[in-house]
Amino acid sequence: EQALALARRAQRPWVEIACLGHLGIAGPWTGLSFSTGLELSEEAVKVAEAHGWGNDPMLVVALASGAMGLLWLGRFDDAERWLERAQDTLRPDGEPGTELIVHHARGLLWLVLGRPAEALESFHAAQRMQTFLADKHPYALRTQARLLQTQVCMGQLAAAQAAIEEISEVERGASEIRVAAA
Repeated sequence: EQALALARRAQRPWVEIACLGHLGIAGPWTGLSFSTGLELSEEAVKVAEAHGWGNDPMLVVALASGAMGLLWLGRFDDAERWLERAQDTLRPDGEPGTELIVHHARGLLWLVLGRPAEALESFHAAQRMQTFLADKHPYALRTQARLLQTQVCMGQLAAAQAAIEEISEVERGASEIRVAAA
């Protein structure tokens, strides 16, 4: 929020886009609604488009966070369009944490659309991105939980159980993993 205020005061719209995108992701984790997160993402897209930066990789976080907001609001067609745009905007040498978010969101979309094989593939892709990061991404545990839930949906109970047994005791206590284990 402070960075966003500074970016606006300094009239640095490119930095503003990054701040809005990250606030769109972090908002629901800090008590804001998914609708508010979506509004922040939409604002980032508007700023980018106003400056001709509609395909800039800086926009990927806003697109992915907007897609997640759309998913939680049940607007699946809109979420799919936002994710397609995010995928098109990703760069091969981009930030792995950003790509992890895109794959996670895409996995959620496939899961709610009843396409578990594609969801599983997306969650595995998100986990691969985690291996490029020095520390655990905030979505890593959520991705793992959704992957486990997808395996259960697909009848891969032994694989899911084996994966749960490999998770640390602390992480097994997290609500996301407890739901998957149940």
